[in-house]
Amino acid sequence: FDGFFGFLGGTWNYTLSEMYDEDLGDTDYIFRGFRRVPNISYATDDFTDAAMSYISKSRDAEAPFFLYLSYNTPHFPYTAKSSDIDPTIPEDRRQHVGMITAVDRGVQRVRDHLEQLGLTEETLIIFTNDNGGHKDGAINQPLSNFKGSYREGGLRVPWFLTWPGVIEKGQTFKKLATHLDIYPTLQNLAQVPLGDRNPALVGADLMPFIKKVGEDIPSGNPHTFVIFGGPNDEGISRGMLRENRWKLAVTRDGENPPKLYDLQNDVGERTNVADLYPIKTARMLNDWREWNKDNIPPNHGKERVPNPLRLELTVVDNKLITDPGSPITFQASGFSIESETVDYYWETFTPVRIDAANFRNVWTKDVISTARRASSITITYPYPGDYIVRANIETQRWVLWKDVQIRVGSE
Repeated sequence: FDGFFGFLGGTWNYTLSEMYDEDLGDTDYIFRGFRRVPNISYATDDFTDAAMSYISKSRDAEAPFFLYLSYNTPHFPYTAKSSDIDPTIPEDRRQHVGMITAVDRGVQRVRDHLEQLGLTEETLIIFTNDNGGHKDGAINQPLSNFKGSYREGGLRVPWFLTWPGVIEKGQTFKKLATHLDIYPTLQNLAQVPLGDRNPALVGADLMPFIKKVGEDIPSGNPHTFVIFGGPNDEGISRGMLRENRWKLAVTRDGENPPKLYDLQNDVGERTNVADLYPIKTARMLNDWREWNKDNIPPNHGKERVPNPLRLELTVVDNKLITDPGSPITFQASGFSIESETVDYYWETFTPVRIDAANFRNVWTKDVISTARRASSITITYPYPGDYIVRANIETQRWVLWKDVQIRVGSE
């Protein structure tokens, strides 16, 4: 990716620019690139603003673009804007529905923006969700169960594709498809050379199976089956295998017998027909186990990937105390063990809680200096006090800094 606006954890509080992560024992932030964002309004609206800004810049540069706009709503903590709350909705669902209203507004704003820029007919839009609705607010009927389940209520999601002039509008795609198909579909549309693709990725290009404007309805299917699952933390496997109308549900393999459902006649998965089709059930279970044999338990650990950057910071002549108006020079030396080129930039500020200054591009008012994007810098402080000088180096993927504290004495 060429740019980023968002957070790195699995959830956010929607109205604040920082949040403490108990698992990491560290503070998470909203970032724009490597820079911490000092303030946000409402995360869903801010994501929309960032997306529209990126589209505008791409249009101005007359460059093709890929935008991955990943709203985190609706998700705990359920925090809707007061203006999005509908008092006619039952109270236990108001926050959930209000957050969906914010998503609807954001998607409409993005679509309107594309229209205003004349990009609608040049843009494929894919709208989907990561899992079925959560039990705290969603209504998944007639599907059974909710997010976190291999029942249809946990697996089925909305999925819309629109590309005016290319994809025939109003059609319903009833063939098997999963989110794993998005990547190969986009790779083919972007004409990515085969040598640049990861052969380990699974999925099918869906475009040959979608009706195009002026063409007949295509035949064939992207998949003869779809499959999910794997071992849990205890090493006990669960999952599902879907073949056309049939779905095999594996709850605790080796402990509970599998269940078989005919989704064409029983989308709510209420009637287990495994005893009526023992051969089909046994064959599908064998196929599922063969697929699952090399899967491993999930790794829930949150560990920071080692930073490949290295940095040394020195004060010329070891001059840690100076006077107002007297220049002081700092020298930084940084590199990447991955041989990437590093860029320098400097900050200076009065001592604060350390994480309050991270990624802020802070510079104390009235302090003058030589160029702030070189490996060395000379700074002149007009007023007495204690100051932090920070040398930063960064690449496209990494950032690292070191601090030194100096004292500017009274005249």
